[in-house]
Amino acid sequence: MHETIHFNQAFQDEDNITVLQGTITEGTADFIASLVLPEPNIRQYTDRWQYGCAHEAELAGRYIQDEDVTKMPPWMYDHNPNTGWPPDMGYWMGYRIDQSAYARAKDKVGALRRMLEVTDFKAFYLASGYSGRAQACVPQTPTPTQ
Repeated sequence: MHETIHFNQAFQDEDNITVLQGTITEGTADFIASLVLPEPNIRQYTDRWQYGCAHEAELAGRYIQDEDVTKMPPWMYDHNPNTGWPPDMGYWMGYRIDQSAYARAKDKVGALRRMLEVTDFKAFYLASGYSGRAQACVPQTPTPTQ
């Protein structure tokens, strides 16, 4: 599902993309996939969600500093970041930005369309209203039957 969403995004990754572009692109694929397949999945159980929910304000502060950088690590594509974070926290940050944009939108279909059509990432990020705290961030814990 995640990869199919990439196919439908207007922005296609290219060399020297910024952290902002990369994280929102990947986060959008994760976010929309979670709407299509709404049952709890392994994404909610990962260390990204466990760490991210507990350290969201700290991550958001660092993200603002790094959003224009064209080097993806430590946010993405770094399996051993030296930050103390789990790998690929950029996917989680992008998800939270999209989650904030979607929660604020009165027109949910329009919000999804904007996520897929985004090419002005700064404007999208600002319009999302994400400020280091989207809606409640509570990672799910797997039960023995899952």
